[in-house]
Parts: sequence; structure tokens; C-alpha cells
Amino acid sequence: MMNAEERKEAYDTIIETLKGGGAVLVSTYTKATHFNKPSHADLFQLRSNGLYARYGKNWLCIDGCAIRFGYMKGQL
Repeated sequence: MMNAEERKEAYDTIIETLKGGGAVLVSTYTKATHFNKPSHADLFQLRSNGLYARYGKNWLCIDGCAIRFGYMKGQL
């Protein structure tokens, strides 16, 4: 689990990456989801009790998930 400072840092990096044209990969135990559009930034929320991502109509806590960031070659 992440503490409040780690959650804030992860959230800021997610939003910055998506708005900058990059991609974010969130991996749970059962699946990995690829977020790769600037509009996907709206699918993340930082709450007092955790970092959440929207999957369909549900908001899931992604505190314990692996989060990877990336850009296409030549994009930076």
C-alpha cells in the first residue's frame, strides 16, 4: 500500500504523462489496463483513502497495483 505522499506523486505523474501524450499501464493480479489518451486523465482520482481508477462504472483502488509510464520514441 502507498502512503499519502506516494499516492500524490503517483497521481501527479499519471496525469502529467497522459496529458503529455504518454501512456500509463496499471497492472492488477488479474489484468493490465492501458490508458493512452489525454482524456483518460479523467479516469483517475486521488481520494483521502487511496488512488482510484475508473473501470466501467466502478472506481477501483489501485494503491497496490504496478503502475508503469511510457512514451513513444521521438515523443519527448
